[in-house]
Amino acid sequence: MAITLAALLFARVRLSVEMDLSQLLSEDSEVARTTRRAVLDVGTFDFMLAVVEAQGPGQEEALKAAAADLAFALGDPRFIRRVTWRVEPESLEIGTPAGDARAIALLTDEDWQQLEGKLTPEAIERSMRRLRGLLNALPPAKREALLADPLTFYQVLVDRVRLMTGPMKVNLSGNYFLSRDGRMLVMVLWPVKPASDLEFAPEFQKFLEETRTGIFIREPQWHPETGEVGKRLDIHYYGAHYEAIADSNLVRRDFAYTSLISAAAVLCLFLFAFRRPEALVFVVLPLTVGMIWTLGLAGLLVGRLTQVTMTFSAILIGQGIDF
Repeated sequence: MAITLAALLFARVRLSVEMDLSQLLSEDSEVARTTRRAVLDVGTFDFMLAVVEAQGPGQEEALKAAAADLAFALGDPRFIRRVTWRVEPESLEIGTPAGDARAIALLTDEDWQQLEGKLTPEAIERSMRRLRGLLNALPPAKREALLADPLTFYQVLVDRVRLMTGPMKVNLSGNYFLSRDGRMLVMVLWPVKPASDLEFAPEFQKFLEETRTGIFIREPQWHPETGEVGKRLDIHYYGAHYEAIADSNLVRRDFAYTSLISAAAVLCLFLFAFRRPEALVFVVLPLTVGMIWTLGLAGLLVGRLTQVTMTFSAILIGQGIDF
């Protein structure tokens, strides 16, 4: 009895569901090692989106005010490293990997066509003739800058950053991630831990929902149901952490359903074969104890179940009934 209670305690306290698929890879896998090193260095590659949505078009100013309030409220270093809710052109830092990546995200189809046009044989020949003529006339410092971008690719990025009118739909008046009709503003949240950390993800979700509630308490005119007509807003969160929580709950629910259905099927089979209901007691008791011991040992020795190992509950019941 004591062993069974201890096993039940280990299963309840120490056994968790691992949603990180890289954990399924071998420890000797170079891909797995690289991924884990990157996560240790960076923290996480996952991000969340906070969407501030108005009930009607043309609510840009209200959305901006709500985004500023929300960004300040979300600035808790226990959960979030950074909140990106507007783009400053000077922060793009053209010429650095991060700045170039952000600038490339702003390029339009016309920009890409312009870049492709610079790679034609005729365009390359014109650029080389221009380059030879300028190199003889420029001082050494400017020569280095010219040689760093001989085909003038960076000029396209600089022009696009200056205009700030790319596919990301950044508002010209304030560089916000606004929809064209002024009904929606998107914010990017960078959590401190990955979505696969199922101890962090629920706490992070709780923090986000409490922040949303706090916004509407401080600014009741924005409340989506009781706020002032024409000023009502709502805040929604989307991203990997919410998906990981939903997937974890789904896996746990499927594990419970599979186990119950398998156990019920086994008991029905025994009842049909022996025609003695009291015989079920001798079947259920050792089977239940065996399952508890198995989960307890898993909690003690391994500490986690993956999405794959949790599918073996039906097999355990089928094998356990044989003994």
